[in-house]
Amino acid sequence: MTGICALCRTEATLLRSHLLPAAFYRGASTKSRQPAFFSGYKNWSSSRQIWKHLLCRSCEDKFNKLGEKWVNEHRLRAEGSFPLLAGLKLGSTPLRLPRNVGVPYPAKAFVDIDIDRLAYFASSVFWRAGVCDWGEKRLTQLDLGPYGEQLRRFLTGATIWPDGAIIRVTIFDSFEP
Repeated sequence: MTGICALCRTEATLLRSHLLPAAFYRGASTKSRQPAFFSGYKNWSSSRQIWKHLLCRSCEDKFNKLGEKWVNEHRLRAEGSFPLLAGLKLGSTPLRLPRNVGVPYPAKAFVDIDIDRLAYFASSVFWRAGVCDWGEKRLTQLDLGPYGEQLRRFLTGATIWPDGAIIRVTIFDSFEP
């Protein structure tokens, strides 16, 4: 399908772009477990991939090279291995915060964790969730406000991280919600 790529804004053949990378669905699904989705106060499990003709091949490749591939290689897998969490547990002492906040780690303390790729990937997912309606009635399109265009420009490499924007990556150590 030909159209305008949502990221680089050039006319091109648009590919089937996934809200979350297709490899994540395959790697996280088992016969008894399906990927979980959270939107507002709704949550559900589904192996149905959410996709739309959104990005050109060049932009899909950029997302893959700058974040998706690395995150996919380090994510929680259906058989239970989790390289990213293993790296966290080996690499540093967690920061001390009040109970029930989770276990925060100082990101820059890890040589084996590519913080730039992790942050790029997380940014790309947030941007995708805000750039359009994905056609899933249970999903609420994110309102990124003034950060939408700034994130798009960051993801293309045209500018640095948006001033005043913060992204926090939360890593769960289980498939259980």
